[in-house]
Amino acid sequence: MSEFLTLAPADLELWGDTLTAAERCRKPVIAAIDGYTMGPVSSWPSRADFRVATLRSEFAFPEVRLGMIPGSGGTSAPCGSWA
Repeated sequence: MSEFLTLAPADLELWGDTLTAAERCRKPVIAAIDGYTMGPVSSWPSRADFRVATLRSEFAFPEVRLGMIPGSGGTSAPCGSWA
């Protein structure tokens, strides 16, 4: 979280473009999840067409403990619910 707070506005815009790349992809996108997935990164699998997670996978939104709202779409899947 501390690194996120040091990013310049241009870096945040580029990061937002990266997070939404799966939505713009014309081919099916598969999210393979193995291990910790936290914060804004947790929203990326929700943008994939298919999601595969191992038993070791854990999802969290640590920004909530700082009083922040998960604003990268991590609390809602744009195309339905998690599979």
